[in-house]
Amino acid sequence: MEIKNIASWDEFENQLQELGQLTNYEGTKYSDATDLLFRGQSNAQWRLSTTLERYMERVTGSNKVEMWTYYLMMSHAKSRIETFTANTWDLPDHKEYLDWLIQSKSWHGDLPALEYMAYLRHHGFPSPLLDWSMSPFVAAYFAFRDVTSNAESVAIFAYTEMPEDGKRVPEAGPNIVSLMQDIRSDRRHFLQQSTYTICTAKEKDKRYYCSHEEVFAKGMPRQDLLWKFILPSSESRNALRKLDTYNINAYSIFQSEDSVIETVFLREYVRKRYF
Repeated sequence: MEIKNIASWDEFENQLQELGQLTNYEGTKYSDATDLLFRGQSNAQWRLSTTLERYMERVTGSNKVEMWTYYLMMSHAKSRIETFTANTWDLPDHKEYLDWLIQSKSWHGDLPALEYMAYLRHHGFPSPLLDWSMSPFVAAYFAFRDVTSNAESVAIFAYTEMPEDGKRVPEAGPNIVSLMQDIRSDRRHFLQQSTYTICTAKEKDKRYYCSHEEVFAKGMPRQDLLWKFILPSSESRNALRKLDTYNINAYSIFQSEDSVIETVFLREYVRKRYF
């Protein structure tokens, strides 16, 4: 992971331009910043972790969850969720999923029940999906959105899985997989230009969801590249004002009644009209 301390929003936008060159390896099909994924966090001290990791660490002290166990849990909850939401999902039965899990040694982007998992992720069900946006500005909005945060700085991450044509995938892991296929999901998935990654590792005959940071700690030069841009939280007014001119605000990425109110408040806040 490469850490870049950025003094201002304008400097961050300049860094976005440079990222296209940083990922432009000779002879590779991954040649510009559109292949990057972005994630914003309102506290630069927070780790890159999924909601499932954070929940399990609090409850059990471990951030690893067996993939089979998680599938059983979310599939058992499906009928109740469908009843309350009037949505339906077609999931593999338990045998089909278990067969896939046993046979999948080194797979890429083929995760059963991803549409259902993405819906759960957007509605608070602890999830092994780490959510990213294809837009750096959506990611920046989430970084600066919490204007009442006591954090001194925020973080915006940029990630590319395969800057070159290919990737070495360890059979045991840990390994990060990008899940970028077009899926039917909650409308927030599309409004936020969402995509997801998971990190898994195999131990003996079982496969687990585990921490992305185990991969980033290895610092592999030709795959799983990560940049962390740290900006002062004092830049929130400037950043939110600029993002609003790009039509990146709470309403554009949530489109709910609550998000209308949030957008109105933030527009008043960034104009320094009252405080």
